[in-house]
Amino acid sequence: MENWLKKWCKKYNIDLIVTCLEIKNGKLTGKFSAKYCHGIEKVNRIKQCYNLSEYSIIFAYGDSSGDKEMLSIADKRYNKKFH
Repeated sequence: MENWLKKWCKKYNIDLIVTCLEIKNGKLTGKFSAKYCHGIEKVNRIKQCYNLSEYSIIFAYGDSSGDKEMLSIADKRYNKKFH
């Protein structure tokens, strides 16, 4: 989630593609502000941010069933199941 990762990614100059929580009147609503970044939505967001044809090799790292589609567009796939 954006709240947990935003500062860390900025510190290390890493782009963040993540599910964002909706905030209204300075409070979390318990809803997402856009589509849940899972499955094909991960691929859609990656393609919105990057022209994949500009890269000679694409690496993808996943840890859940929601990463299947993202892993399928990569040349080098790494999937680590966490228990």
